[in-house]
Amino acid sequence: MTIADGGAAIAVIVSGLLIPQCLGDTRLTHWACTDAPLAPAWRGSAYAAHLVLRIQVAIIYLDTAYSKARNPAWRHGQVLRIIMQDPQFGAPDPIRIAVSRLLNHDWLGSVLTWSVLIIEVGIGSSMFCVAIYRRYATVIAVAFHLFIMILMGLFGFALIMMAVVALASLNTSPRKAVTSADRDQSLRSVIRLRLRLRGLLQSADRSHGTGSSRTADVDA
Repeated sequence: MTIADGGAAIAVIVSGLLIPQCLGDTRLTHWACTDAPLAPAWRGSAYAAHLVLRIQVAIIYLDTAYSKARNPAWRHGQVLRIIMQDPQFGAPDPIRIAVSRLLNHDWLGSVLTWSVLIIEVGIGSSMFCVAIYRRYATVIAVAFHLFIMILMGLFGFALIMMAVVALASLNTSPRKAVTSADRDQSLRSVIRLRLRLRGLLQSADRSHGTGSSRTADVDA
């Protein structure tokens, strides 16, 4: 039996937001390097769609955290103990007894319950930050939803949310994209710089060797 967990609805929305980000891309696969930047119109629409995706992810996590915080069971740190014993969403039979024993400790149940709220607020808030913080949020989201996958059996939902946060964490800019030609130019510049440094070092070694030989002749 398939459990309705909301992941399918989120996947539909995100798939729609990916369309304007992909239509202007002329590559056969996303593994290939870009030969030319997107046209300005496509670049702007792709950036706008990605920005909407980030806002959508922020709404999902922040609204979820707010809804949970309004529930007294979440505020009192008791809800995880209730969920883990639920026959539909609870922990799998092999680990249910161990999980229940851990959550019977009031302090541990409260810490884990509030940790869920803090993680969700952190992931949602990171969508308004620069790319580096969104990447940290991706790592946290993967670990967070991995535990959900194991403890609650929501495999589809967990995988979808991991992918959605990863997509929202990509570094995007409305400015000109870096192409393979730009990368080749940068590589050639690095190679020329290394050759110049190597020539300078060789010249310094020859000068040092000449000076040493002259000193030896004088001493002789």
